[in-house]
Amino acid sequence: MRQRRHGLAVFSAALAFLATAEPPSVRAGAWTLPKDTGLVIGSLGWTQNETSFFSRNPNPNASRFIKREARVYVEYGVTDWLTAIIQPEALNQHLNAPNRAVYGGLGYSRFALKARVFEQSAFVVSVQGQLAVPPPSDQPNRAQLGNTGPETDWRINAGYGFELWSKPAFADVSGGYRTRSGRPASEWRFDLAFGIRPVETWLILLQCFNAVSDGAGTGGFPQQSSSKLQLSIVHDIDKHWSVQIGLLQTVASRRVGTETGVIGAVWRRF
Repeated sequence: MRQRRHGLAVFSAALAFLATAEPPSVRAGAWTLPKDTGLVIGSLGWTQNETSFFSRNPNPNASRFIKREARVYVEYGVTDWLTAIIQPEALNQHLNAPNRAVYGGLGYSRFALKARVFEQSAFVVSVQGQLAVPPPSDQPNRAQLGNTGPETDWRINAGYGFELWSKPAFADVSGGYRTRSGRPASEWRFDLAFGIRPVETWLILLQCFNAVSDGAGTGGFPQQSSSKLQLSIVHDIDKHWSVQIGLLQTVASRRVGTETGVIGAVWRRF
């Protein structure tokens, strides 16, 4: 019975990784959902870009921007080992001087499949493939530059559930490669997550998102890298509903501006 309760707690903790508001991708951790169960997350995010204060080579011509995003994330267990994911989004982005521009409308629509390939006790490994379809592009609009081409994202994920100070916790590692069409360079991705439940209905979640471009792009897109931290608190209202609030901050970057942001989300499990 103890093992079963711990397994359910770990699974609940792993669901928190689904609610990430990290803008560039669907990130769902290593765990798959049980067959015919699902999760719907509605989230709002706000981020602001500043010139890189952690950067080795900041871009003095970088424009400041403010971005507001709304997403609906849906995950469904096709089988116990295969999970389908879709995520449409809408965004509003203001680009300030020296390249003033405004974009408001649809963002990327993302479609992913995640397959569990290994599981033993509380350790799980999965692979994930994602296709991101861009909205209709407005090429002259600089507020949409770099977000007009289709993308793919290929990942291998590993997760482990354990107890820390007699509290259920989990750790998750993900690495992969994202292909980007158009001007931006493709990217290597490496993400980390740690979650712990200090009490049954509360989860503290720390995530780290890392991206390194595979060389330089074209049209002025340089080789760049960034590391972002996101700290979230999730509260389970009941077995179906949860709410989340979190903060996002770039902690290191190279030739790309830093970001500071806040997210909020409501989950519905079924």
